Amino acid sequence: MFDKQTKKFCSAVVDALPDVSEEVMQGWIGNPQSLKRTLKTALCPHEESATNTPVSQTDSVFLRLLSAGQSIIVGATDGQETLADATDVFRSFIDPDFKNWGCDVVSGPTPETGAEVYELVRDGNFGQFFPSLGRPLDQLCWAPSQIKHFCRDHENWLRTDGYGTTFLFKVGDEYFVASVDRDGARGLRVVVFRFSYNGVWRGDGRNRVVVPQLTTVPSGT
Repeated sequence: MFDKQTKKFCSAVVDALPDVSEEVMQGWIGNPQSLKRTLKTALCPHEESATNTPVSQTDSVFLRLLSAGQSIIVGATDGQETLADATDVFRSFIDPDFKNWGCDVVSGPTPETGAEVYELVRDGNFGQFFPSLGRPLDQLCWAPSQIKHFCRDHENWLRTDGYGTTFLFKVGDEYFVASVDRDGARGLRVVVFRFSYNGVWRGDGRNRVVVPQLTTVPSGT
């Protein structure tokens, strides 16, 4: 059994941990580095907030970082653009479920934001590979206008050869995933999935996942 001092320390660790979803906890399984980063942020926030520079994430059990050392910037948007109406970018096809599921809502203005691009290296579904990054889902979400701008301005980072690039976004209290691919000469197309969709994406397809880059904030701000 633990002695009194050890119990007190464990209690402090538990109290310091942020509230996380079941999906995030599942992402810690088999990924001790992700859990270690979370504990370090919770217990030593001064170390994580010493600068205002972007912090690159590390590989997870499902995802491998492709954009290490690269600067990928999504410009500021007014938040008024939706994927459902982005025919200027997605010329081949736009999934009607963006409208059917009420995903054609606008957001507020969004600031200039860095992006990180990963590739899937192990079979998994959304509820496995997004949380495997060890961050709350809200930190992994884009506004629809940002997804549009990424695909317009950084098409070179999208997966080709019929495979998709996925982006997490949120409408109300529900999470969705937009998947973008190229339909040959006809251009880009975009489809939408509910985050709860449990279909498995194959690791050997090297589908890509794009998330906002985590930026630390100076202490005292």
